[in-house]
Amino acid sequence: MTTNTRMLVKPLAVFAVCMTVFFSCKKDNNSTQNNTPDNDSALSMSTSAAATDNLYNDTYDVLALTTANNSYLGRVAVNGLRADGVDSVPGCTTITVLPADAATYPKTVTVDFGSGCTGWYGVTRSGSIVYTFSGKFKNPGSTVTAVFNNYKVNGYKLEGNYSITNNSSVSNGILFNSSVTNGKVTYPNGTWYTYSGTKTVKQTGGLLSSNYNDYVFAITGAHSYASYTGKTLTDSITTALVKQTTCKYISSGVVAFTYNGSINGTLDYGSGSCDSLATITVGSINKTIGLPR
Repeated sequence: MTTNTRMLVKPLAVFAVCMTVFFSCKKDNNSTQNNTPDNDSALSMSTSAAATDNLYNDTYDVLALTTANNSYLGRVAVNGLRADGVDSVPGCTTITVLPADAATYPKTVTVDFGSGCTGWYGVTRSGSIVYTFSGKFKNPGSTVTAVFNNYKVNGYKLEGNYSITNNSSVSNGILFNSSVTNGKVTYPNGTWYTYSGTKTVKQTGGLLSSNYNDYVFAITGAHSYASYTGKTLTDSITTALVKQTTCKYISSGVVAFTYNGSINGTLDYGSGSCDSLATITVGSINKTIGLPR
């Protein structure tokens, strides 16, 4: 097995899927017990926290798709899909590489979306991200850091410091770690949330296979959030989230969270079935929710 850039691009959907459930889920109106105002607030905060996490996942999407198109060497692709189905760099994106040669590192890559550029997955981005590469992203041991310049994803402004390390190896398969420090997301309506945390994506299945459809990934991590009103939420993946490449959904795993230091909740993805269903429990509320299709 070869650990290369193309393989690292594929797990980006793992990041995007694993916490989007609250962002666009359809909640069951039936619960095992009646709601309370505090439990409603916990559910609302967990929704905003998950949306915040997903917005920072987009930073990895831009990184992986940019490097997959060799744009870190200065080439900007046109709109459309490559032969392997990976979105190319949108034509409305400007990429600046310094130093401009292929061999010199560290290297700074500025991905500028201008006043608005709709590209990968139909997402509209504006502003820019400045990435600093210690080496080629495909090489194990390489680290990449990112800072944001008035960067927005669908109108949501991101701030803070993002970093990712490629810890992949031939023997252990794909493994990378990401972290966000001093993060802040400002919503289009002016409300905001601070964010920090770490995440690990590790290949656990198909280690000896060259067929990507055999691969299975385990996702672990923990995050903390605070709202503009002073409320807090912390979460931790207590049972690793399992993502099979043959299924668009997380098939199992549990995320536990605590709202304002007192109300506990969980999100349970089930026992392994490839379906859109998960169960969220907040205090006394037990709901079935459907992931985006």
